[in-house]
Order: sequence, then structure tokens, then C-alpha cells
Amino acid sequence: MQDRILNAITIGELNTSNISFERLKSFRRQLLGIHEQLGYGRNILTSYEQLDQYLHSYGNMTFGQWDTFLQNAAFHDDCSTNSVCIVSYGCGQGLELSMLFDQIVIGEHATGLRLRDITKQVVLVEPSAVALARAYGVVKTYCPRTDAFAIQKDLDGIDIKELRLSADDTNIHIFSNILDIPTFNSGALFTKMFQTRGRHIILAVSHNRAFEGGASRFRSLEKAVTDKTNDGWLSIQSSSIVEFDCPNGMPAISWELRLEVNN
Repeated sequence: MQDRILNAITIGELNTSNISFERLKSFRRQLLGIHEQLGYGRNILTSYEQLDQYLHSYGNMTFGQWDTFLQNAAFHDDCSTNSVCIVSYGCGQGLELSMLFDQIVIGEHATGLRLRDITKQVVLVEPSAVALARAYGVVKTYCPRTDAFAIQKDLDGIDIKELRLSADDTNIHIFSNILDIPTFNSGALFTKMFQTRGRHIILAVSHNRAFEGGASRFRSLEKAVTDKTNDGWLSIQSSSIVEFDCPNGMPAISWELRLEVNN
């Protein structure tokens, strides 16, 4: 069976001019017995049916989280003079990138320059082969001239060279419903990320809970990164953790961190 979204891209039904989060969400399906296979959205997906069911079960949640977060985010002010390199960790089928490319316009006065226009490269890290293939297709449809790299690995297995970070560009690190999950060593990953000099932005959004990792992982990471002992090599521009309710009433938590790695 073919991936319905990738097939739509291949035949031109989905293209650079019309792709959007809402268009992607229109491919959602409620399938008998499939929801239980998602593991509350945390399982590694293995079929196209599971991808479509995920869109049905969690598409509105993802939209509500990122829509609310992006309305108050300030990171795009840092993107006005640089090209952008994006890494999405545990990217799934690329829904968070769809939200960013739909909504973010660069510059104080909304000059019309979109994030997708200045994105130099996107690195997708995801252990699910079917989700990774869909995410890659989505990114290349939004940004056909952007270099995109698909890395089929879990987050502990990623090598610093595979992140392809740049000291000359703005590096945006995306964590959508993954930073709160205690299945990888977040401290080790951040150490790899911050070996590259220059500007870095962390954008993380997750369901807000106080068990199985949850919000405590956000706060412990922020505390470690912003500790005064790092002042010699990290310059923190801003760090903001916000707890909020999505339009459907579900609790969420976000972290926006902007910093420079000096050496």
C-alpha cells in the first residue's frame, strides 16, 4: 500500500503552492484497531495506516500546541539576518515543521519573507522509516530548493556530524512531543548540539504532565543550560518555559531558548 500523502505529492495534488497543515490533516483516517497501536503517540510507527491514524488521533493536539506557542514566540527576530538550519528531533511525519512553515514570517513588520524561504537545510531525525519518508516529502514540498537530510536513528544514536549544524547560520532545534519522554539522554544530546559555535534556538512543545518524564525534564534541562558556570562559553539571550492550555483544554508546556555558543 502506498503512502497517501506521498502519493498526493507525486501526482501534484499536494504541491508547494497549496501544502499546509490543514491539507495534511485532511488525510487523517480513523481505522479500527489502529489507535491502540500508537502507544499514546509514543510508539515507533511501522505502517501508513498508523501514520493516518496518528493524524486523526493527535493532529488537532499538535496544531493546538504549536499554534498557541507560535503566537507568543520571539525566535523569528533572530532569523532576520541569517539563513536557517533546522534539526527536528523525533520528527515523526513532520507536522511541527508544517506549522512553522505555515505561520512564521520573518522581521518585525511582516515583510513577507517566510521561514521556509530562508531555510538553508533541514535535518530530520526519526527511527520510524515510514514517518521519516513522509516527513522528508513534506519538507521538500514546502521547500523544494532546501537541502533535506533524513537520518533514521534514535536520538541517542545520532552523531554530531549528522546534525550538520553551522557556525555561520541560525540553528533551530525542534522538539515536538519528544523532549518530555525519558527514553533518551537529553543532556548528552544537548552537549552534541552545543559543540557548534554560533546562534542556537530551542523550540520545544509537549503535553504537560508530572509523570514519566514530563515537565520536569524541561525544567532540569533549562537549569543545566542556563547555569552560571556556563557563562564562559554560552551567552543566553532568553529562556522561557510556559505552561498553557490548548484550545481543547489539554495542558501543554513549551520552552523557547535563544543563545550563542561562544567557543
